[in-house]
Amino acid sequence: MEAAKEAYLKDPVNIKEIWQNNRRAEESIIYPIAGAFIEYLIQYDKEKFLQLTEDQTYENAVKIYDRKIDN
Repeated sequence: MEAAKEAYLKDPVNIKEIWQNNRRAEESIIYPIAGAFIEYLIQYDKEKFLQLTEDQTYENAVKIYDRKIDN
């Protein structure tokens, strides 16, 4: 989580924008942020996360998490 915070300070990326638009970001920025996001989703609801792994699109995430995914 600390690495994600540091990466975000360097480049405050928008996960939704990257996810929907395939925006490129430096690996040193996106990997820690993506890792923290995945960790959060697993802790939030592991079953929902496992459903998401079957179809990792933003649209599917909205179906699984409702609009809560935007928060």
